[in-house]
Amino acid sequence: MKIIKFLPLIPAVLLAIISLNWIFMPETAAESLGLIFNDPLEKNTIVRDFTAFFLSTCIFCFLGFFTKSPEWLYASGIIFFIALVFNVVATIFHNASFSADAFIVEVILAIICFLSGRYVNKF
Repeated sequence: MKIIKFLPLIPAVLLAIISLNWIFMPETAAESLGLIFNDPLEKNTIVRDFTAFFLSTCIFCFLGFFTKSPEWLYASGIIFFIALVFNVVATIFHNASFSADAFIVEVILAIICFLSGRYVNKF
């Protein structure tokens, strides 16, 4: 069961890789999500917001792991939970395409973060 204490490292490392992509290869990162930059302001907004999203959740997971503070892991889990809720909201109310792949990843990351927060001090 001691392996559970390393659970926060799974999203932390994954999110670190995604963050580095957004920092150093934003066009490639955007293309992987099906996004296309049409103008410089749009590019700024997308790069800024996606980098902030992935980098902050990465940092929260690392902070939760190293400090053993569940609040950091819960914060990251809340962000992923909100993302999955608005994945559905965008589909239902704003005529957006449903992103099943993103939804599944968001569910998995939210669950890992919440479970990690729950058990971070147990082992």
